[in-house]
Amino acid sequence: LLDQPDFYVVGIIGMQGAGKSTVMSILAGQYGQAGMRQLFRPQSRELRELGQHCTTGVDIYVTPERMVLLDTQPVLSASVMDHMIQFEKKTPGGGDFHSLENAHVMQSLQMASFLMAVCHTVIVVQDWFTDPNFLRFVLTAEMLKPTTSSHDQSRSSSEDVAESFPHLVFVQNKCTPGDFSPENVAAMSRMLDSVFAKSKLKYKGLISMDPSVALSKENKHQGPNLFLLPKRLSELEEKRRIEGEAVPGYEDGGRLEQLASMLTLQVGSMPRQHITHTPLTEKNWFHYSARLWDAMQKSMVFMEYSRLLP
Repeated sequence: LLDQPDFYVVGIIGMQGAGKSTVMSILAGQYGQAGMRQLFRPQSRELRELGQHCTTGVDIYVTPERMVLLDTQPVLSASVMDHMIQFEKKTPGGGDFHSLENAHVMQSLQMASFLMAVCHTVIVVQDWFTDPNFLRFVLTAEMLKPTTSSHDQSRSSSEDVAESFPHLVFVQNKCTPGDFSPENVAAMSRMLDSVFAKSKLKYKGLISMDPSVALSKENKHQGPNLFLLPKRLSELEEKRRIEGEAVPGYEDGGRLEQLASMLTLQVGSMPRQHITHTPLTEKNWFHYSARLWDAMQKSMVFMEYSRLLP
């Protein structure tokens, strides 16, 4: 990390096996076809068969363009909870949570709220549409997000402090050919609009499957930041595609590379505001994030909310 303020933080949240590490590898410039080495290690076939997760905690990588990528462990994951039982001497929060299940839910909420507080953009990944409980989880994480103030240039000097909220990007991963139909994309957009209508998260107007609309200076796009990615080809399917042979199913593996490039360009072009009321350098941001995480572990807001859980 450097002592310079021109950087961009992107975090990601999602359920187990949704493709978080693959999406982050795509943003790092690797399209993630099977057989290629990925920057963020995805869940292997062996781990999938065992029902285990791959990423633990938060993995960080800084691209040459000074984009800070935060890949995280899955939220609301039975595998993570099993890991807590086997390897952690004490549960997160100590004895403040009255069950292990609640302790894991609160740990997931702390992780998501933390990303909303320290990132310019948070990517929400799902591999099917849609899990209402997961969308409710995202809204709950927003509610519990620690207050972070940012400088708003549109306000006068006497009232120039406004709470900072990140941009939200919804990525539907492992999509089938039918998911790309205009009708289905429109239905997904309406659903997300209705769920996040009262949210303060910046979830619309910047990401689109039509790059001519999303990157237009006129900014005519008013729908949710929704982007679809097809299912990644296996090594055998990718080999057949390269050799020009037919592949069953969604055979256009080049389509993934094209869409991955579009997603990377649009996410990298999103506007960003200061995370705090004073501009931070990369090193300042890292120390600020560490202090904020420590404070969240002791936050009474999370303790009080945990008492409302069954």
